[in-house]
Amino acid sequence: MVDSPLGSSLKDSLDELQITRLKALIVSHSDRDHIAGILAVLTDPNICVERIYINPDSPKRTKIWGDLLAALRVAEREDKTEIVNSLSVSTPGNISVGDVNLKVVGPVASLAVAGVGGRDEKNRRITSNSLSSVIRVEGPNGATVLLAGDVDATGLEPILHNPSALSADVLVYPHHGGFAGPATAEDAFVSTLLNASKPKRVVFSNGFGVHDNPRPHVVASVVNFGCAVACTQLSNRCFNKPQGLPDDHLLTSLSKGSSRGVSCAGTMLFEVGSAVTATQGNSEGHDAFVSDLVPTPMCRIATNG
Repeated sequence: MVDSPLGSSLKDSLDELQITRLKALIVSHSDRDHIAGILAVLTDPNICVERIYINPDSPKRTKIWGDLLAALRVAEREDKTEIVNSLSVSTPGNISVGDVNLKVVGPVASLAVAGVGGRDEKNRRITSNSLSSVIRVEGPNGATVLLAGDVDATGLEPILHNPSALSADVLVYPHHGGFAGPATAEDAFVSTLLNASKPKRVVFSNGFGVHDNPRPHVVASVVNFGCAVACTQLSNRCFNKPQGLPDDHLLTSLSKGSSRGVSCAGTMLFEVGSAVTATQGNSEGHDAFVSDLVPTPMCRIATNG
């Protein structure tokens, strides 16, 4: 598992899938929207987390970060979970699960050593986003999905020294489609990321009405690059006040927004074999949902305006 937002989504999904043991739980970085749901799993006596990978973030002062640290202390005392306080290209580097490999391509080790609040070689301040893990899920026959977390330009730049590290069939776009740094630098960021990863499909993991993500400029850049686009939930910009929308195209029981009627593609499942095969709900139904029911879908309007 990689990250979990506020609420019971992760726990509910594990229950639905009848999973009671996690070989590894990866915390990409310390921001609330990536760690809040992890607590329920760590403290559940019916779920065994064998190992958790997490980078330190000493400047973080949020309550949810403090709660997570407390849960980790309990897990450590009870010898329930091995805590690995390093997450970079060096440690663990690779995590194998069956015939699938999770390759940590970021952050690079030298940036992780500098830590949150430190400075990189260009004297840029390192934030928790700079140290967000970037994970390349590699199937047994070459198919790949890139989980980009919330990586920003400072974290992305050193990864580019390895030209193939970011290549992927599917890209889960960083920062939920929001600006990963100053808005003035977003053109360069999205262009660099897309040219390095060359994805066929881009997924935006977003919450309805949360931070106004994904941003129109980001979506337009992705569409103009030639990628298929799917968002987990609707954007306010696509549909301001959705009501009574059909959900027969969704994996309803696993889609967080379905109970509120604000899902778009909802939860997406991808089989990683010789190619990445999307198996989310009814993909044709989703296409019809966007075409027929969404008033102003950003994914269908390619513009740099």
